[in-house]
Amino acid sequence: MPNTLTQTEKDQIRYKLTTNTFSADAEIAKLMEKGYDETEAKSLLLNEIREFKQVLFEKKMQQNKQGEVESIAVGVTVMFTLIGPLFGITSPVWFMVAFLAAGIGGYFAAQDKPIAGIAGGIVYGIIFPLAHHMYFADRTRFIRIEMVIPIIMAMIPAFILYFILAKTVYAKSDKESYDY
Repeated sequence: MPNTLTQTEKDQIRYKLTTNTFSADAEIAKLMEKGYDETEAKSLLLNEIREFKQVLFEKKMQQNKQGEVESIAVGVTVMFTLIGPLFGITSPVWFMVAFLAAGIGGYFAAQDKPIAGIAGGIVYGIIFPLAHHMYFADRTRFIRIEMVIPIIMAMIPAFILYFILAKTVYAKSDKESYDY
C-alpha cells in the first residue's frame, strides 16, 4: 500500500475543507477502507491538512504583498500627477511624463489585470489636471483639504473605466480560474 495520497484524494480533502464538509473521522474511515491502517491514515490526513494550510498561508501572504504593492502604486500615481498642477507646471513634456507615470502606476496597481490598470491610470493622469484646473479656476484661497476633491473627481472615471475593462477584457479568465 503506498504511503502517500493520490492527487484525487488530496483534491477531495481540500474541497471538503474549503466547503466545511470535512469530517476527520469519515476521511480516516475512507482511507482505512482503501487498505491503510489507522495510524497511517491519520498521519496522511494530518500531513495533507498541514500542506493545505501552508498553501493557503502562502497564498494569503502573496495577496497581502500584492495589496501593499497596489496601495503604494496608487499613492505614487496620485502624488506624481499632483506635482504638475500643484507647482503650476504647464509644459506638455511634463504632462506626457505624468501620463506615462500614471500608466506605469496603473500597471503596478493592477498586475492581475494590466490593460485595465494602465487604461485607468492614464485616464486618471489625463483627468486630474483638468479637474484641478476646473475646481481651482479663479480662486486665490482654498483650504488644503480641498485638494482631495479634484483627486476624487479624477478617480471616479478612472475606476469606472478600470472596472468596465476588468469585467469585459478579463471575463473569460475570471470564469476559468478557481481557487481553494
